[in-house]
Amino acid sequence: MFDNDGCAANCLTSDVCGDGVVNAWEACDDSNNVDGDGCAANCLSDETCGNGELDVIAGEICDDGNTTSGDGCAANCLTAEVCGDGVVDPWETCDDSNTTDGDGCSANCLSDETCGNATVDTITGELCDDGNTTADDGCAADCLTSDVCGDGTLNAWETCDDTNNTDDDGCSANCLSDETCGNGFLDINIATPELCDDGNTVSGDGCAADCLTAEVCGDGVVDPGEACDDGNNVDGDGCAANCGSDETCGNGELDVIAGEICDDGNTTADDGCAADCLTSDVCGDGVLNAWEICDDTNNTNGDGCSATCISDETCGNGVVDTVNGEVCDDGNTTADDGCAADCLTSDVCGDGVVNAWEACDDGNTADGDGCAANCLSDETCGNRFLDPGEICDDGNTANGDGCSADCMTTSVCGNSILDPWEICDDGNNADGDGCSKTCISDESCGNAIIDLPAGEACDAGPIGNSDTIPNRCRTSCELPSCGDGVVDTLEECDGTPNCNDDCTFGDTNGGGCSLITSTTPSETPVSPLAMMLMMGIAGIGLGSARRRA
Repeated sequence: MFDNDGCAANCLTSDVCGDGVVNAWEACDDSNNVDGDGCAANCLSDETCGNGELDVIAGEICDDGNTTSGDGCAANCLTAEVCGDGVVDPWETCDDSNTTDGDGCSANCLSDETCGNATVDTITGELCDDGNTTADDGCAADCLTSDVCGDGTLNAWETCDDTNNTDDDGCSANCLSDETCGNGFLDINIATPELCDDGNTVSGDGCAADCLTAEVCGDGVVDPGEACDDGNNVDGDGCAANCGSDETCGNGELDVIAGEICDDGNTTADDGCAADCLTSDVCGDGVLNAWEICDDTNNTNGDGCSATCISDETCGNGVVDTVNGEVCDDGNTTADDGCAADCLTSDVCGDGVVNAWEACDDGNTADGDGCAANCLSDETCGNRFLDPGEICDDGNTANGDGCSADCMTTSVCGNSILDPWEICDDGNNADGDGCSKTCISDESCGNAIIDLPAGEACDAGPIGNSDTIPNRCRTSCELPSCGDGVVDTLEECDGTPNCNDDCTFGDTNGGGCSLITSTTPSETPVSPLAMMLMMGIAGIGLGSARRRA
C-alpha cells in the first residue's frame, strides 16, 4: 500500500524507470528511458563525472567515483592517467608523452634513464645501477662497469686484488683471502693447504698456530669443549673415548661403561635418578617421588595404586582406571556432565537418561521410534529437525509457508497441490495448458492477467474488459481496433454508414467497415489509438500479474 516499492499504491501502475518518480533504487528519473539527457536510460546514473557510473554516451573513458586527478582517472573522466600522456602521475618518475626508451624517460615512465636511480637502463649502456654514483661498492660511478674481483682495484668488500683470479699467489681467486694463517679463511688451494683457520695463530683452541693441524680428542691436550683428554680414545679409564666425560656420577653424561643407569647431573636421590647413578627412582620402589601420586612397592593395578603410580584408582581423579570398571573419569564426581558420578557410565545418548542437552533418550540410538538416534529430536513435525519420512520441517505446523502442516510436502508451484497463494496447480511449470507456469493464472480471458502464451493481447478483468465501452480491452482479450463496432478515441466512426475502412467519414461506396474485405481480422491495421491502449492495458495486466505473484 506504499509507493516506491515496485507497485503504485492504487495497483494500477508499477514504479519503474521512466515514470518520472525517483524510487529508492534510482539515481534519477526524467520520465523517459533515453540516454544522454542527464539521466541514464536505466535511471541508475545522472550522467555526471564522479558518480562511479561509466557514461559512455557522455564521452566518459573512466569514472572512479570522484573528480580527483592523479588516481588513474582524470578529473573530467575523459582521459585515463597512463604512461605516455605527458602528465607525471604519482606512480611515474617521468612522462615525456611517449612510450619510447632512450629519450630521457623510459617506455614505462619509471626511469629518467640516469645513473644512480637504481634502475638498470640497458638502452643507455648501463651494466649495473645500485642507486648511487659511488665507486667501489660493486657498481662503478658511471654505471657502465661493475667493481669486481681481479680488476686491480681494492674494493671495500675485498681483502686483496692482484688483477687476477688465481689462487696460491698471495691473494685468493675470489679476492677474499690474503692466504695467510689466522685470517679466518680456510685456504686449501695453496701449496701447503690449511686444515683449519680459526682467525688467530694461537694453539690450544682447536686449531694449531700454523693452521696445519686440528686439536682433537686423544692428543693429550684438554681443548675447549673437552671434559678431559688422556691421550687416547678408550672408554672406562676415567676419560671417555670422546673426551666428553670424566666418567663420574653427577656429570650429566651417561657412562654406560661405568655401570650407570642414569645421570641427571647431580648426586641427589629421589629426583628420578639415584645418588650413585646406578638405579633410577621409579614407580614400585616404595618411595613417593615428586612425579608420583602413590607408590605401593609394586607395579600392579587394582590395589589402590596403579601400576604406573600416577593414579590412586578413585573416581574423580581424572584418570580412567579400567581395572576398577571405570568407563570415564572427567576429574569430578558430578553427574550430567558427560560422565556419571561413579565413573561407571558416560552420560551419552541412548542410556535412557534425558540429559540437559538431549530432547529425549529412549535407551537406544535408533531412528524412527519417537526419539532420534542422536537424542536431539522427538521426531514430531514442527520441531525444526528433518526426521526420516519428512520432506521439510520449518518449526511449525502451519500451511502456506513453504512447508505443509504435516511436513510431508513443500508448498511450491507444480506439485499438483493447490496452496493458498496459488490460483491453480496442474503438476507442472509449463504455460499454455490452462495453468501458468507460476500457478497464478488459469489462463482464461477476463482474469486480469495477460496470458501471452494463450494468445491474449490484453486483459483488464471482468470489469475492465468491454465490447461496448470505447478504449477498453475487448472481452475476447483483444485490443480495440477499427472494425470492432465501437467508436474509440481518434475514430470518427466504426461500422456505421459512410464510414471508411480506416474509421473516418466520407466513404462513397455505401460505408461501414464492410469494405474491408482484403484482409482477415488478424490483418486489420491497428490504429495509433490501439497501440496506445495496448501499452496502457498491458501495463494494467502486468501490474495485476505482479500483484498476484
